[in-house]
Amino acid sequence: MKRRWLVCSVVLLSLVLALPASTQTPTYSVLQNGDFELDIDGWMVHAGSLQHTSDTTHGGSAGAALVWPWDWGASAEQCVDISEELATWPEDGGLKYITYNGYLLSADGISPMWLFTTFYGNTSCGSGDQIGFYVSSGTTSNNWTFQTQTLAIPEGTQSIGFGFWNGLVEGTGVIYADDLTAFSSTTTAVQSRGIAARNSLWAVGLVGVAAVVVVLERRKKAG
Repeated sequence: MKRRWLVCSVVLLSLVLALPASTQTPTYSVLQNGDFELDIDGWMVHAGSLQHTSDTTHGGSAGAALVWPWDWGASAEQCVDISEELATWPEDGGLKYITYNGYLLSADGISPMWLFTTFYGNTSCGSGDQIGFYVSSGTTSNNWTFQTQTLAIPEGTQSIGFGFWNGLVEGTGVIYADDLTAFSSTTTAVQSRGIAARNSLWAVGLVGVAAVVVVLERRKKAG
């Protein structure tokens, strides 16, 4: 019984010690209603129309459909005032980072779509004070596709616009978006997450082997 207790204790301890620190860091989304469960509250449309839908969703019971019936692209955006939060925003190498994630789907598999992030020098996302504009890699997939951006927040930023964009092409011109999040991050944490997870598995294995060796040695001495 004592030997079994020893093995269980060592294995449990190894699991706790092996947990990667980067996955234990809590984050929260600065976006509101990024899952569109509250209709399209908090989102503004620059062109086309944004519609609430329960027919095509990635998670939960709702999503958003961005439609452009004309001969140009459509886009929707949410403005987030981060001027007060920046004082306590985590830093990496003297820089502050934002990660913007989400899922997109093209209804016809033709219309291109992107996530985009815009940095503003005022608290209301006023276009006259735009500091930077960046788009994700983009997709035309008619399956839900994960898109992400991790960007350094430019000096002087007071608000950030998070949006999704339907490009100019032939086709039905309908894309869907769901489960959009934006949170503070560091490039080190993002890059090391996979390495830390692999290292944790190695740690579990090594400590487990050590536990077995200890038990075997004790059995030899007892015999």
